[in-house]
Amino acid sequence: MPKAPAFILPSQRVELYKDVEIRIQAAIESLSTNPNPYPNIAEIARNYEIPISRLRARLQGSQSRQQRPGANHKLTDDQELAVCQYLDRLDTIGTSARLQMVTGCANAVLQYAHCGQGPAPIVSDHWAPRFLNHHSEYFIRKQVSLDVNRKMRINQRVLEPGFRSTMISVSSTISTKVTNTTLMKPVSALVSDAING
Repeated sequence: MPKAPAFILPSQRVELYKDVEIRIQAAIESLSTNPNPYPNIAEIARNYEIPISRLRARLQGSQSRQQRPGANHKLTDDQELAVCQYLDRLDTIGTSARLQMVTGCANAVLQYAHCGQGPAPIVSDHWAPRFLNHHSEYFIRKQVSLDVNRKMRINQRVLEPGFRSTMISVSSTISTKVTNTTLMKPVSALVSDAING
């Protein structure tokens, strides 16, 4: 079997999209300075070595791939800003956002903005990681495992005496507040009465 050539023929050369776009912008500038009201667009496209269809499209106002917004965006720019503000607010109060929280916030924004028949659009579970990749100011940080001393402080045997004393004081407060008239109240009302004094 013959070996493939190690070089690329000029006919096989692929140009970068942005290089072609630079030449298209130069061709559009030359057309704007052209005094002829009906210039020959095909000739200009040949002179700048660019596709004539792409030059015509730019002259008619279509955007390049670099200027065009991405397809399949569920959230508008304002809605994405709302999600960013939510994440900033969580960071301000010292709460770490999980991916489910970001997805839930986006779905809530879409639900609130939906004004039509049928169900509101929702984002998938894969949306949040892509959103975080798109917004580099937010990133995923792995949680550090607990060190041994902290783990011992959280151990049930260490916490149990404090928990029991708290429960005893709360139950004694509730029992002293209970009278014949309050026996008909639900437990939640008794607890709120004990807390409020």
